[in-house]
Amino acid sequence: TVRLKTTLIPTSNDPNLYRVLMEGTSDALLSGGLVELLSQVLAGSHTENGHDYCVTASDVLKLKPEALTTALGLQNVLSRGRNDGMASMVTVVQRQIQSLLDSRSGEAHQLSGDIDMETSIETTNGNGSD
Repeated sequence: TVRLKTTLIPTSNDPNLYRVLMEGTSDALLSGGLVELLSQVLAGSHTENGHDYCVTASDVLKLKPEALTTALGLQNVLSRGRNDGMASMVTVVQRQIQSLLDSRSGEAHQLSGDIDMETSIETTNGNGSD
């Protein structure tokens, strides 16, 4: 079982720009590595032309979940089940983000979801006190 928690942090006075922080745990070592990899990708930032850019909630919502492992060069080294599992994690994070954006009030929010990598996706609201 993989547990994911997504947090949105407002980046500026623009209510539509949120930085995405994702953390999670897994019972399996390899799945835990994929959780950490996804967390690092979503926390990504870079500087271009003197401006700092970070991955925003809007960017994550535009991701094609099934294309992430290909973009990272991992599709050929992961089993089909692990590729599908990574896509499932992205889908859960996207659902969490959309739910947070739908209920936003201008401050950081948290939502938690559980993924059973082998069978299904289940999302539950959380208040950060798991």
